[in-house]
Amino acid sequence: MITFRKDINGLRALAVISVVLYHFDTPFFSGGFSGVDIFFVISGFLMTGIIQSRLEANNFSFIKFYLDRAKRIIPALSCTCLLVFISCWFFLTPTDFETLGRHIYSSLLFISNIIYFKEINYFDASASQKWLLHTWSLSVEWQFYMLLPLLMFIVYKINRKAINSVLQFVFIVSLTLSVYFVESNKASEAFYLLPARAWEMVIGGLVYLNQIKINRRYLAILHYISIFTMVAAIVCLDKNDQWPGLLALIPVSAAAVFIASGHDSWISSNPVAQFIGKISYSVYLFHWPVVVALNYFGLTDSSMRFAGIILSFILGAISYNLIENQTKRVLNQYRQQTYKEIIAIILILLIPFGVSAFSSQNGGFASRFPYALLTSEDIAKERARYWVDGDKEKPVPANGPRKIVIIGNSHGVDLTYALTENGLKGDITYLRTTSYCSNFGFTPNYPQYKDKCPPVFHKAVNNKALNDADVVFMHDDWAKEDLLNLSKSLNEYLSKTKAHIYVIGPKMTYTKSAIDIVANSMDEKKTTVEMVNEYSKNYYSKPKIKIDKDLKTFFSEHKEYASRVTYISAMDIQCGNNYDCKLLSEHNKSFYYFDAGHFTLNGSINFGSMLKSAHPELFL
Repeated sequence: MITFRKDINGLRALAVISVVLYHFDTPFFSGGFSGVDIFFVISGFLMTGIIQSRLEANNFSFIKFYLDRAKRIIPALSCTCLLVFISCWFFLTPTDFETLGRHIYSSLLFISNIIYFKEINYFDASASQKWLLHTWSLSVEWQFYMLLPLLMFIVYKINRKAINSVLQFVFIVSLTLSVYFVESNKASEAFYLLPARAWEMVIGGLVYLNQIKINRRYLAILHYISIFTMVAAIVCLDKNDQWPGLLALIPVSAAAVFIASGHDSWISSNPVAQFIGKISYSVYLFHWPVVVALNYFGLTDSSMRFAGIILSFILGAISYNLIENQTKRVLNQYRQQTYKEIIAIILILLIPFGVSAFSSQNGGFASRFPYALLTSEDIAKERARYWVDGDKEKPVPANGPRKIVIIGNSHGVDLTYALTENGLKGDITYLRTTSYCSNFGFTPNYPQYKDKCPPVFHKAVNNKALNDADVVFMHDDWAKEDLLNLSKSLNEYLSKTKAHIYVIGPKMTYTKSAIDIVANSMDEKKTTVEMVNEYSKNYYSKPKIKIDKDLKTFFSEHKEYASRVTYISAMDIQCGNNYDCKLLSEHNKSFYYFDAGHFTLNGSINFGSMLKSAHPELFL
């Protein structure tokens, strides 16, 4: 039978502190994301213990088990979702609000891990714009809760002694799958999906089923070693490590040893650790929306991050006392009336689920912002141009004898439209690279992509169209990594073609999406297109400006490229010497961007027109 253990409650405190401080970019907590893995081990231990003890007592009930989990998880989660929904009503643009609605009901249905798996890499910069991204772990746990009792019940009825062996098998299969995904550059599958995460919870279950009596002195030693190991993982790991995979064995095994030791030291049982452990679930729920809010409003200095940490724990304490404890007290009144408990849980879910579903089906309540000129359908069409139509090697039918090659990632699609929509004629081939790799496929941006980039690069550089080309255009979402091996990349491409290469530098990008900038501008009473364009300068991507300058320096210093490579500054063409870039068209008020960095079709046409005026020779 499972009883309250101070040491496990203290372990919760360590887990939530590490996660919170990691998300607030606190020094020495670069591996704080492993706190989620520690939570998984705790859950596996507790759930296996509850199920096994009830099976042995012959009083296991699926309904009671699932209801107990729902009563523990759903009230505070529903409250978090509702408060996020209400808060974001006042400032999120319709498209983002529509997306939030979809994320809320996916969180309440415990499928958000699958939604985020399809949308984003957890460690990507844009992850900090997902208000409920952290609910992926709750979804994984809930899915585990749904399957574990079924598995244990069936095995117990067939052969009660086989549960341990079956869970060992599940552990091995799941860990193997996790390692396979990580080693195969399928990091999102390994991170978000239950089959690759189940081993972290199953190991907790194995600890419960294999309790061994050890000398008390040795238990204390194991206790302190496990704490040291978890802290070392929290301090030494970082987001560039391949995760979860084999590295996750370090904090996961340490958490398992900690629980197995059962030792209760001052470190885990002191009043502060016990208090934080009790409120850990609510702190976890509320801390991430605080992180996103600070990022959204640009409040990212150290003092604001510190304030965000304090606020997260205050909100967690309030939620624990007013939501978790109070709903537990009310629901316990109906403990012998199952149908009333079920009705109560449904009612708790109903409001946040209903309003979020309605929002996602009604364009994010666009009437809140009559000046939001891009609908979700508009953005969907623009995205399709990039990531559906934009994948075509032959973007347009051949309409001239000149053989033209365009090389680049999704930003190369911008250039393709800019050229073709302004009269470029020829037999055009688009060789698509990827945002994971700089230098047009040559250099991986992160270690986990080291095996993914060579095939991308070789596919582009060895394409027959490059060998046959009369002219080559190269354009990308330039990053500082592009300058590291630019010479090597260029030399490889030059060795495969006799064509002249035009390298198009970075265009202006922004630190927020276009519709967010417009919404913020309107909030500050800057309502004309001219005012919005002026206001948008506050959101210029300064790294892009620096990269453009660095590229000019690079090509002026590397005279060996002068006869075969021409650098064209997209920034100069688009913005001029005074960096007077336009977010909106001053002619028809249309958007030039549909996100923070990609042109709308109208934006591509406008840029192409300016490019044609500055360099008419490109279009001959």
